[in-house]
Amino acid sequence: MPRRRSAYLVPPAHCQLERLPAELLHRIFSFLEVSDVTAARATCSLLAAVGGDYILEEVAVIFQRDRFRRLLAIAHHPVFAQRVKALFFQGDRFSSDPCYDEWDDSRSDPNTDGRMTDDLPGVEPSGSGRYMRAIGRALTKWKDTRKGNFTEEELDAAFDAYVWHINSQKRIVAEGYDTFCLTALLNGCPKLRCITLAFQQAMSGKLAMTTNAFRDAMDYPKGDTVWEDQGVRQVTAISQAVCLSGQSLDSLSLIEVSHRVFEQSRDVVERIRHMFRPLRRLRLLVQTWATDEDLVAEEQQLFEASLCFEGGAVKEVLKDTPDLRVLKLQFPIGVTGPGIQVVARLGDITGDTTWPNLLELGLSNFIATEDGLVDLLLRHRTSLRWLSLSHIELESGTWTSALRRIAGKLSNLRSIRLRSYFVSDASGREFDFDIPGAESRKIAPLRDAVETYILKGGEYPNVDRLPLLLSMYPWEEPEYVSPGIPIDEPDPEDPALRYEWDQFDAHM
Repeated sequence: MPRRRSAYLVPPAHCQLERLPAELLHRIFSFLEVSDVTAARATCSLLAAVGGDYILEEVAVIFQRDRFRRLLAIAHHPVFAQRVKALFFQGDRFSSDPCYDEWDDSRSDPNTDGRMTDDLPGVEPSGSGRYMRAIGRALTKWKDTRKGNFTEEELDAAFDAYVWHINSQKRIVAEGYDTFCLTALLNGCPKLRCITLAFQQAMSGKLAMTTNAFRDAMDYPKGDTVWEDQGVRQVTAISQAVCLSGQSLDSLSLIEVSHRVFEQSRDVVERIRHMFRPLRRLRLLVQTWATDEDLVAEEQQLFEASLCFEGGAVKEVLKDTPDLRVLKLQFPIGVTGPGIQVVARLGDITGDTTWPNLLELGLSNFIATEDGLVDLLLRHRTSLRWLSLSHIELESGTWTSALRRIAGKLSNLRSIRLRSYFVSDASGREFDFDIPGAESRKIAPLRDAVETYILKGGEYPNVDRLPLLLSMYPWEEPEYVSPGIPIDEPDPEDPALRYEWDQFDAHM
């Protein structure tokens, strides 16, 4: 019996898209995911030709030899190498010392999705009794099912695979194979101008390739070999590859890296500065890890991070980036218990630098002075179009005073986003916009009023009488007007500007 062709591959009798001009078709394809581009290309020869320009624009790699080797194949491919514009590097590595007990505690059945499957109440506040009971049921079920049922022989084989992967990652570093492959990719891909380095679930959409690659070990790396050094090796390799290739980057994202990235030898730091210098878009999340399990180690880590920031290690790199258009900075502390939540002072990171072409600025998890924050914003009063502030504590001054000093002064500001808490030593917690989950999408009169005041000036809002949240969503209220240009909509005065949003920004 002849094999039926899939309807998915049969071109339609008449494709309406064929009537559209080429410019519009390219515009449509620019918004599609790679999977959608692939599907569209299978429908007719016209879309196959147009969609070819949108395949393999981003290459993804993890810390595994086969994946690094794939970069070499792409770099030497006569077609694909010409299309690559971005590299996503999921930098996680296993702990350098294999331990059966630790592996057994961490492992999970690779045939399950590894998630808590109980339905959680989507409309309940995250701290409510009903919500917490649902979390408890889901956690119990997850613990009971995630490990699966395996024989002793199967577990031994998985642990052997785990040890093999650890040793393979060590050999990659010892041989410099990561640097070699990254350099080859930059040499072979003339349009590659964007690199993202991330760890753990910072960009969870990319985590699947890590979990799939290490299925035979019933585990996957979550962070770096030593958490205090997370990203040090990876950033060193990237910066060396950039220097060796002679390539210059336009966009760089370093997500959940340690402050020690900026405290290496003089040669390495100079290569990092060289990599940063031509950037137009920088997103930097420097994570300081603290845990209540070892208070001595926690205090040492916080002290070390503070010294790094106060010494200007990050500031010296940032001040040498004159062409920045986008600057988004997050400096959180990862904690497992109560305690200090912020360790970086804004002035120690940004100093008195002015970026004359800065369009977008995002700041999260900082200690600041009122004068320092206001001065930073007013230095960019004519260039800023987009502003995001969250988790900021004023150690001098008040938020009421700070808002009055900047309201209506950022003359070209088009969009603003205020999230989480705003604290001052003088007045305590002045604002708290930390609205969990789906609730955060509902109309928030207090937040809207403060954002509108910053954008337009006028009278200071009566914050004591405004509710934090309404029960309706913006699309349910026909008369609702957003304080600024909504995310992902073009600027009416400059359609080329579009304030994009992804998982990095969602944490701000």
